Amino acid sequence: MAANPPVMEDRKEDFKTIPHEVAPGQRVMPAMPAKAVAAAPPPPAPPAPPEAIATPAPAPPAAPRPASAPAPATPPAAALSWLGRFEKKVLVVLHEPDAVHCSEEHLGFLTKILAAVGLGMADVAIVNAARHPLAYPALKAQLPASTALYFGIEPFSVGVPMRIPYFQVQQWDSCQFLYAPALPDLNGSGPAQVEQKKLLWAALKKIFG
Repeated sequence: MAANPPVMEDRKEDFKTIPHEVAPGQRVMPAMPAKAVAAAPPPPAPPAPPEAIATPAPAPPAAPRPASAPAPATPPAAALSWLGRFEKKVLVVLHEPDAVHCSEEHLGFLTKILAAVGLGMADVAIVNAARHPLAYPALKAQLPASTALYFGIEPFSVGVPMRIPYFQVQQWDSCQFLYAPALPDLNGSGPAQVEQKKLLWAALKKIFG
């Protein structure tokens, strides 16, 4: 028996190596390029580790402040001394360096002036500014006068905030002020002294009626 012809499938490999001849005028179809296989996306990058938060170093403890010295206490005002009982709140301020309150000669003249308007020594307080460095707040605190008669010392010099002419009645701080020359300049019988006493009397009448 004749041998069986070889199976065609066994010769498939032979066709791959045999060049295919192209007849004249026949178009050759270009070989289709192999389909590109899309590359798999790279795996996502691992998340970055969280940044370490710097903890600020604790502030050094504040140096203790030295304790401030307490403010010195204001010394109390020096106590005044005066002559009279001040029952009618009439203050008389003089300036007599040679007397404790008022010399006897001038005190007699002053009591006559006060008596002319119905006042006695029980009604007034006589303060000698030559013996006390006066300041109005301390004077007001210790002798809260409703009437103040200044002889030979200007009210402005003790802290009253105004200039008051001679024999002019001035109202301030719930008090009537009268400024007049010193008692030695009023106590006499000369023409100038007589005229000044008339002016003083007119001013006192305005205060006491």
